[in-house]
Amino acid sequence: MFDEKIRIAIISGPTASGKSSLALAIAQEFNAEIISADSRQIYRQLKIGTDRLSENEWQGVPHHLMGSHDLSDKFTAFGFVDAAEIAVTEARKNGKHIIICGGTGMYIRAFADGIFEMPDGDTSYRSELLDLASKKGPKFIHEMLMEVDPEEASKVHFNNMIRVIRALEIYNLTGKPKSEIVKNTAPRDKNYIFKQVILTPPRDILYKRIEARVDEMFVQGLVEEVKLVYNSEYGKALHKKKIVGYSEIIEYLDGHCTLEEAKLLVKQNTRRYAKRQFTWFRNVKNADFITAFGSESIETGKGLFHKFWQ
Repeated sequence: MFDEKIRIAIISGPTASGKSSLALAIAQEFNAEIISADSRQIYRQLKIGTDRLSENEWQGVPHHLMGSHDLSDKFTAFGFVDAAEIAVTEARKNGKHIIICGGTGMYIRAFADGIFEMPDGDTSYRSELLDLASKKGPKFIHEMLMEVDPEEASKVHFNNMIRVIRALEIYNLTGKPKSEIVKNTAPRDKNYIFKQVILTPPRDILYKRIEARVDEMFVQGLVEEVKLVYNSEYGKALHKKKIVGYSEIIEYLDGHCTLEEAKLLVKQNTRRYAKRQFTWFRNVKNADFITAFGSESIETGKGLFHKFWQ
């Protein structure tokens, strides 16, 4: 029998740390469904470059939010929270436990804590605002904020460009004013109890795994996948999202670098992405850190979640 409060497991960590293998083993052991918290694997057009599991690889475990949206869809941390709530309800109706698994810390934190954080990814809009500020001055940018979020604008001096631009970025990303977000996203209700396990394998070995995985992606047809999407109706959206593993191949397809240079950039940028993930997860409180890869942590994970769900 379930407790009155819903106990949700979270398995997270940097890319290539083996989160999926651990989550699948835990799901099979404890009769659970998995909610993917990955900002890239959510897109159905992207498989090879995101290392997304196919349904045949789910091993009979239901997965939610994996290949569920088109690249043209605008999907935010708030969208994840809403979709994850629906998935939790479905899993509960099926009498299943729930595992949230992924490396997008912003999604996990928004669901667990109701705290909104800006991602480090797309900086194109920020560059546009900085260009505008240099041409028309900081007051012009502050007036832009005043139009969409007067409450936040009233709190920030027009010369404080960092806060002004951050507030405009939040509005551009979510379609909601920062002032509204602050009021409505924290704290989360207490209907859930979470147990988070974070994989933190040795970085030197992780980086070698990343490089090996990138090599395998190219063998599997990453260039062909990018070319197919880039030349489709989703090409513009793919270019704008600047997704690691895809942006570098687009540079190659556009003639800005060689294929070998693109491969080296994918490896380099994936390592940097993993480093940012390490930094994010290192600051997570009340989590169990496992200094190993997922496939090496199955028995440890089973022990932790057995105590949690017993």
